[in-house]
Amino acid sequence: MLSWVIISKNILNLVQKSDARADVDYGRRKFQGLIRYYYPNGKSDLDRMDEIYPVMDEELKDKFLDLIISIPENERILIATQLSKDLMLYFPEESNEILTLISENSDLPAVRYQKNLEKLNKYIYLIDIAIFKTKYYTAYKLAYRCLREYYRAFYQKHNIQINTDSKDISHISISTYHYILKYLSKYGKTLSSRTLLFMSMVSHNLSQNHKVENTKEYESKYDRFFAEYAKENVSKIIKILSRYF
Repeated sequence: MLSWVIISKNILNLVQKSDARADVDYGRRKFQGLIRYYYPNGKSDLDRMDEIYPVMDEELKDKFLDLIISIPENERILIATQLSKDLMLYFPEESNEILTLISENSDLPAVRYQKNLEKLNKYIYLIDIAIFKTKYYTAYKLAYRCLREYYRAFYQKHNIQINTDSKDISHISISTYHYILKYLSKYGKTLSSRTLLFMSMVSHNLSQNHKVENTKEYESKYDRFFAEYAKENVSKIIKILSRYF
């Protein structure tokens, strides 16, 4: 599970350390340049920061944190990776920690088509924002909607026949799995039964929670754990599907 709040705070602490050391050829300005390069849409926010905050203090770090969380996850990974490499010589321990967090915990799927990638990035961004603002029920609903739309695009593209309820993602997951299994068998390959169990279990859990009628009463029962569960496992299912899209 990739915690961008933790990673972002580590990044900002590293930038602050760089600003404080004369022997380090890095700092806030180069970090802002890195963001502008990978995320040009952030230019206006960075320009306002330059006008209001002359030094890298805690208030500015909060502004940077909000900005980083708003950047699509693909670009966040590129920014965090490049910054860690740039500062590896000066801060090897901290830089390696950031790289390790990214490499070991990233659940960002490799999606082939740009339209699908943009859609997924949009959902991941909105889910991250909801979790960051402790709106866990909203995060869950976004994760559910993301998976439902991805399933729908998948079975429409491949003309998969859903023999039961085509609106129930737990039913769709089984039909989708069998389509992939049939596809692989043509080339003498197999797919683990654990994959079917995983796809079915996660889809069933999300589907059951989605059917709750008394939404307001149930909303209070959602917590960060379930929101993170939904985001992480929906992303893993999409990663499986993206291989055959």
